[in-house]
Amino acid sequence: MGTVVLLIDNSNIFVSGKEKYGDASARFSYSEFEKICAQNDAIVEKHIAGSTPPSNDKFWTRMEENGYKVHTYERVPAGYGHKKEKGVDMILGMQGTRAIERLKPSRVVLLTGDGDFVPIAKLRDDIRTENGDSFILDVWAFSNSMSPELERVSDHVFKIDDFQEKLIYFQSQDNRVESFNEHYTRIAEEKAAAEREAAALKAAAEEKAAAEEKAAEEEKAAAEKKSMSWFEKVAWGGVAAVAVLGIGILAAIYGGDSLDY
Repeated sequence: MGTVVLLIDNSNIFVSGKEKYGDASARFSYSEFEKICAQNDAIVEKHIAGSTPPSNDKFWTRMEENGYKVHTYERVPAGYGHKKEKGVDMILGMQGTRAIERLKPSRVVLLTGDGDFVPIAKLRDDIRTENGDSFILDVWAFSNSMSPELERVSDHVFKIDDFQEKLIYFQSQDNRVESFNEHYTRIAEEKAAAEREAAALKAAAEEKAAAEEKAAEEEKAAAEKKSMSWFEKVAWGGVAAVAVLGIGILAAIYGGDSLDY
């Protein structure tokens, strides 16, 4: 069984996760991550660094309770209304270096895609040059935030995307928690329900339009029929009058007194 030193850049993971899934409620399960990344090795020290907005106070307390050495910094103004963390990468790298030199782990697991942590790989190479052996560097990150340089110098690269069903969950503002599959199953069901409702509304609108068109056609046909009936009555009346007049003339001709010459 080997030993592992775990170094976590929480800000990189938190921000990258929100960008990856386009959802501010996306969260990362560090407890599940420990199980996956440790495999059969023992995690002998855990460091996590990040910023301290008030909403994250409980998070940092919980991480300390779970055995993490927490390194937090206030976000400072970066101009144009933005803020940035001051010294997070540096302190995590420094604390990690101290832990590596003190504990001499067989593996270092680095959870970040930030290229600022490339010096950890250099430390690995320096130790190997001095001692002939060194730790293995495993880097975990979201595919959308992996530094090409960090990826190049690591021994193993793991994309969180490939383990997202176990590592990602979603927590709403009312603290309702959904697993990755539950979250996207609900979204798919809501989308399907919305599509069914839209289809039903469209069908109802089309049915109503068809009924109104049919009623208009029937009304038009009835009006034409009524108009034709009036014309027919007038026409037949004219025919009848002519017939009566003809009969009267014939009667006068053939039914009157004879004239003698």
